Amino acid sequence: MPGPDLLLERLTYRPAAPKLNPIPWPDGDGPWPQDTVLIEDGSLPPADVLVITWTAAEGMALADVLTPGVSLDDWADYAKNWATFEPQLTGRSPARESRRLGSAHMTRIGGLDVCLLKSELHPATDGPTLPAAALAVQAAQDTRARLVITTGTAGGAGAGTLLGDVNVATAIHADFTTRLKGHSWSQQEWATTPLSAGQQAQLGVAAHLFTANSARLPEAPRQPQVLSGHTVSTDFFAYDTEDDHFGLRKYDPAIRAVEMDDAAIAAGLMLGMDDPPELASVRNASDPVMKDGSEASARQASDIYKRYGYWTTVNSAIATWALIAGLGTA
Repeated sequence: MPGPDLLLERLTYRPAAPKLNPIPWPDGDGPWPQDTVLIEDGSLPPADVLVITWTAAEGMALADVLTPGVSLDDWADYAKNWATFEPQLTGRSPARESRRLGSAHMTRIGGLDVCLLKSELHPATDGPTLPAAALAVQAAQDTRARLVITTGTAGGAGAGTLLGDVNVATAIHADFTTRLKGHSWSQQEWATTPLSAGQQAQLGVAAHLFTANSARLPEAPRQPQVLSGHTVSTDFFAYDTEDDHFGLRKYDPAIRAVEMDDAAIAAGLMLGMDDPPELASVRNASDPVMKDGSEASARQASDIYKRYGYWTTVNSAIATWALIAGLGTA
């Protein structure tokens, strides 16, 4: 297992001033940033859709795509009920240093109000009480969103998955075998909400929009595309390998992405709310299937993330736009 420094580097790494090529949104249907003012008690504003992302590079890409002209640094600090969350943190928790739960900004897509939240909480670094699950519940209750999307980078998994591909998950599958093992939800699988015809159509548009910045990715036999498979969440830094070193393909043959957050969101919403919102997981392959589980492969995956994590996340941010733009359409 790679050392924890690689995980923390991945969570906090910020690429140097990437310059995004303009995205040719169809018929002026792109995102429109809105004024963002938290409610008097620190709550997030009401929204039709809540989008949660995780690492610094993911937040930067989500901001550049969905709040164009408003950088992540200009999003509002979100720290509601901080005193409740602080005791659940560890010395490795980024939230302990930032002293906030996350950063938020409003945008508008297809006539819908969207709240974007970059989380400072992380299941892989926080305490075993899984405060990220409580964050999901609190944010969903604040916004009263009908749909919650968890999105960002992931290790590409499964045969044929390439850097920059985006998995719009049909299910989120927990594989918590270390710090978070032994709970009722440690290996639970949650189905995501089936896509509407409108969402599927907009994902086709999204795949075309990927090409605006695909030259930032290494040469590949095809353009990045939208995949449909399972996203597996682990509680340590695992990634798919040619020899299935971590047993991810054996555990879930439908795997297309492996990351460390989505099962916490699913557990929070599905187990912690009487009437949970719809749920989606949108994950981009920020590093490809690696050769093996060696330390050298782990470091190579980390280096690939630093070079391409932002640019691959542009694709999942576009796919997130597609799910929102197509929401509720015939």
